[in-house]
Amino acid sequence: MLVVDDELPMALNIERVLAEAGLQVRTCSSGEDALAALALAPADAVLVDLRLPGISGMELLERITAERPGTVVIMVTGFASIDTAVDAVKKGAADFLAKPFLPEELVLKVTKALEYRRLLSENVSLRRQLGSSERPMIGNSPAILSILATLEKVRQFESRVLITGDSGTGKELVARYLHYHGPRVDEGFFAVNCIALTETLLESELFGHERGAFTGAVGTKKGLFEAAEGGTLFLDEIAETSPAFQAKLLRVVQEKEYKRVGGERTLKTDVRIIASTNRDLQRMIAAGSFREDLYYRLSVVHIHLPPLRERRSDIPLLINHFVRLQALNLKKSVPQIDHEALEVLCNYNWPGNVRELENVVERAMIMLDGSTLRCRDLPPLGTQDDKIALRGVRTLEELERELIRRTLMELNWNKTAVARRLGISRRALYDKAYRLGLALDPRDAN
Repeated sequence: MLVVDDELPMALNIERVLAEAGLQVRTCSSGEDALAALALAPADAVLVDLRLPGISGMELLERITAERPGTVVIMVTGFASIDTAVDAVKKGAADFLAKPFLPEELVLKVTKALEYRRLLSENVSLRRQLGSSERPMIGNSPAILSILATLEKVRQFESRVLITGDSGTGKELVARYLHYHGPRVDEGFFAVNCIALTETLLESELFGHERGAFTGAVGTKKGLFEAAEGGTLFLDEIAETSPAFQAKLLRVVQEKEYKRVGGERTLKTDVRIIASTNRDLQRMIAAGSFREDLYYRLSVVHIHLPPLRERRSDIPLLINHFVRLQALNLKKSVPQIDHEALEVLCNYNWPGNVRELENVVERAMIMLDGSTLRCRDLPPLGTQDDKIALRGVRTLEELERELIRRTLMELNWNKTAVARRLGISRRALYDKAYRLGLALDPRDAN
């Protein structure tokens, strides 16, 4: 941190507070000294007093944002006004702090600014990596070539996209490709896993909340619809949300407006939404667990990613890609792949799809000692005869299905009691039943 303030007691007090928060702090008393200090040693963030002798705080802000775009600036003044704050933000300030302020407020503002810088740095790095990639998916199968052709058309526009496919097929990879090769590339990409948050936390994460909106809401919080303004919001596992949440999301999609949790003021948003799921939404719509109107709003363009077992001709290309990638990461030479090992990998059913294949190759490269990757380097699933491996997978599913079915009958189809007996949540029980094609109601089982 670099603190620029011509009032020495104030500068020293700020330095003490930030140092106690674990930051390394330097101080300067003028804009000229600040520019010289930054030339000698760059700073992650700069706290700038608006009124400085010589170069003003606003002029210093403009110089820093122009010459050092990776540095975030927080403006500080004892003459706060809305107009000044808006002007400072327009000129590149990350935030605005009015004197007098509490130590906690200072630390919070600086912490947020440093987090913003970290995210900005990660976005730039990721943009460079993805920008050098011409194809988001590896393969020459007809299914992949068709998807790539669709992506080439869709990426030029800002249409909403629904991406479906089994877990591990690369849905987020496709979403990131659409963002970083699209018209909103200069703004942020924000991903939310809808299944990882409770409904209340998910609403707070997306819409933000007002102070006192719920237990633990000690202050106002901006949501991702504000943070992602102008950028892309990726809603992963959208099918796991409740109908009540879906209704609120529908309003944002249709009207581009929303309210914070516990708030009365209507806020506008300009965010591109990309959603994904591994569930059959048409089946969920028929069952009444997913809104049909939201489905059609989200799926302006629908892209389905096939499981790896349905595009086996792409497996050798993927193996070669992951082998080279891991050789680079592990600082090893690129090995030859034994014919028998390649045959095992190509014939395996890959229930975990591309993600599982990547993990298997990484493990094999770690275990590799010589210049040839062999069956002995593969984990157990790859060293067994593929038919035995596949038969074992099916048997486990059959056993799990039979266990749940018997427990349902024993407990008179009481789903709460069944979930408790099995040591899982009701939601997990419903997920397992859906995956295994098992009825949870005796009327549907007949």
